[in-house]
Amino acid sequence: MKGLILGLAVLLGSVSVIGAHVVPAQAQDLSNGADNFYKSNKVDVKSVTFQNQYNMKVAGHLFTPKGLKPDAKLAAIVVGHPMGAVKEQSADLYATKMAEQGFVTLSLDLSFWGESEGKPGHLVAPDIYADDFSAAVDFLSTQFFVDKERIGAIGVCGSGSFVVSAAKIDPRLKAIATVTCTIWAPRSAMGSSIQSRSSRGKPSFRRRPTSAWPSLRAPRPSTSPARSTS
Repeated sequence: MKGLILGLAVLLGSVSVIGAHVVPAQAQDLSNGADNFYKSNKVDVKSVTFQNQYNMKVAGHLFTPKGLKPDAKLAAIVVGHPMGAVKEQSADLYATKMAEQGFVTLSLDLSFWGESEGKPGHLVAPDIYADDFSAAVDFLSTQFFVDKERIGAIGVCGSGSFVVSAAKIDPRLKAIATVTCTIWAPRSAMGSSIQSRSSRGKPSFRRRPTSAWPSLRAPRPSTSPARSTS
């Protein structure tokens, strides 16, 4: 019987056997204290949606430092998630940590992923992903507490390529940072099809003109705009 139990334990990898006693196997904790789903009491967060230029709804989480003043004008950062993930997986963590440092941050689900629109789900569409970052800049630029001259982006893993592509075609992205081990091949992820729209071989800046911002801008609230949804 002991031999049978030991054999099943080895095959299933789900239990440890010590003598005749069966105990649950324990996975090794290699997190070193990291918490992908970290929540901060120093920031407020709310769910938001906005449209990209393909008329697709893009979903995001907007993070603001607590105690935001009505006359605040803060720098803002768009945060993109890894390829194959959603905003709750690492993008929210980076957004939370940067909001703790005084930035307004916006994590987003790329089109076809998470809560954002797009069929079929999980479609790989780098050009549309790049536009999602520009659409996020559109949205942030309408928020009264954001300095639209100081908007940047962080790309985690696969999004590291998409933020590079977005910055090449959208001059409103003033700074970008990537946390990635690879940059996808240029023709598949760096916006080559978008760039080809330019007759002179330079990126075609085709984002909404600043004259469109007043029509997009939401009414200025009299109190802090973001409250925790948790």
